[in-house]
Amino acid sequence: MILRGALVPLFLLILCLVCSSTLRAEHPKVKRLVVQGAIYEGDVPVNLGSGLFVEKSTRKNATLLSVSDVSIDVEGALKGPFIAEIKLNSDGSSVERLFPIEDPKLDLEGITARKNGQEIWAADESGPSLVQIERATGHSVKRLIAGEGLPTYLSHAQANRGFEGLCATPSGKLVAILQSTLAENRSQKEHSVVTRMLRIDPEAKRWETFVYLPEIEMYNNSSDVRLSGVTCLSDDQWLVLERGALANGGYANRVYLVDAQLSKPLKDEEALEIEDAKNVHDLFRKFNVQPLVKTLVLNLRHYGWPFEKSEGIGVSDDFKTLYVSNDPDPEKKEKSEIWRFLFEKPLWTRPCSINWAFSLIALALMIAGVSLVLLLWSKRVKELNS
Repeated sequence: MILRGALVPLFLLILCLVCSSTLRAEHPKVKRLVVQGAIYEGDVPVNLGSGLFVEKSTRKNATLLSVSDVSIDVEGALKGPFIAEIKLNSDGSSVERLFPIEDPKLDLEGITARKNGQEIWAADESGPSLVQIERATGHSVKRLIAGEGLPTYLSHAQANRGFEGLCATPSGKLVAILQSTLAENRSQKEHSVVTRMLRIDPEAKRWETFVYLPEIEMYNNSSDVRLSGVTCLSDDQWLVLERGALANGGYANRVYLVDAQLSKPLKDEEALEIEDAKNVHDLFRKFNVQPLVKTLVLNLRHYGWPFEKSEGIGVSDDFKTLYVSNDPDPEKKEKSEIWRFLFEKPLWTRPCSINWAFSLIALALMIAGVSLVLLLWSKRVKELNS
């Protein structure tokens, strides 16, 4: 009976471990799809794929939203940014509809949707700002900027290195990434190792700033590395695209899983001080900051990815299909492409409601139970031998 009681906590511990969120290491099948019907200015394709959001997805078909910072009218004149609806099937992909954005000054680099797809949000790199857009009209409904819904330190973002990716969590918060470090001088641009991810409540206009540390040892300096896309798996787990020119002369395009659950956010007043730090880890200890925990998911170069820019990322609801888009370089005659990575099993599994606190309790109960069994068994053996 006592032994059986000791097995109960052991069962609970195993259940907790199984129910914890899991990242699966698996080699996916890759499908390379050129976006047909892309908009052209002369012979040069207008860039699609700066940001990516998966509206619907099955094993063979998908509907994606993408953003671009330029479009053309029916006469071929360049106009403002737009949202493109892209249909994917087993044979290829094509642009189905365009939704022009009314503000021509926006430099859109990320897109997501909240409230079952009814509320569209886009990331503006040049602000940097976050913009809620009415899908039917392209009107800007709401805009969050530094000091008004977003932290004031964003005014120190490098020119053309602001928000580069955006996703929405299941609870409705927005997760935005800065492409590069904050920097006011060349030394900071080359030596700072801190980039940032923000989790934002657009209604309450509150936010948390998380520290993201790139794999800086691979690059010449921090100005060579960029974060270029993000997609939300849960409220705390997100996939991030990291890319940049390597110190050995090559180029990196990688997907990382980051986990905010074990991280401690950075306070706004500490942001610029950390940027100037020579030993940033000393300041992490001083300010009680814990950077985001990172795990490599995919090295796109291992699957033949030929582009410098990996810009958009999205995932299906069952986590079995990952989508990555490029941002084509017209000078290199590149075309807009979306790569589909197909996994046999879910790339990531949701955690159960049972959490690690219960795991620790179960472990303590198991140790206590086993100790009691051993104590009683020892006592019984002594009685038999006496």
